[in-house]
Amino acid sequence: MSSDWRWEYDPDHAHVAGGIPAHVVAEVERLAGQLVDLAGIVRSVQNGNSSHGEQVMAESTVSRSVSGAGSGSAAGRSDSPGVALGPIALVLGLFSAVGAWVPAFVLVSLPWTVIAGGLAVALGSMGVHHARRGIGRLWVAVGGTALGVVGFAGTAALLWAVGG
Repeated sequence: MSSDWRWEYDPDHAHVAGGIPAHVVAEVERLAGQLVDLAGIVRSVQNGNSSHGEQVMAESTVSRSVSGAGSGSAAGRSDSPGVALGPIALVLGLFSAVGAWVPAFVLVSLPWTVIAGGLAVALGSMGVHHARRGIGRLWVAVGGTALGVVGFAGTAALLWAVGG
């Protein structure tokens, strides 16, 4: 890399914080510093060491202090949004399968079954990916994916039979 490299966008202080009161800028800088310190603590906990003799907080304590001291729940793998992929896929897959295979619902829900089936397959596949890494339940994600395939394939077969 050459030594004459520089950022194309290099804003100055007046461009970034111009017109904002000094006490607001100072408070934002203080909070940003706390976030950097907190990230350093989390990193040292993840690496399993504590440098400079600082007191290291457990991950649940760090998560609780970030999300709010009175929340009462510790963040962990079960708090990941990946946990919701399987159940959402299951509900969408069930809607898609029922809408495609129950004659009373076919005409009413036909457009929605195609969308729900495709979403169930996509979200269920992501749910399987996350469940294999310990986030969420595998059987729920597989069930949602399978129901999405059944509903999507049933709707596609119905449209193919009617259209051609």
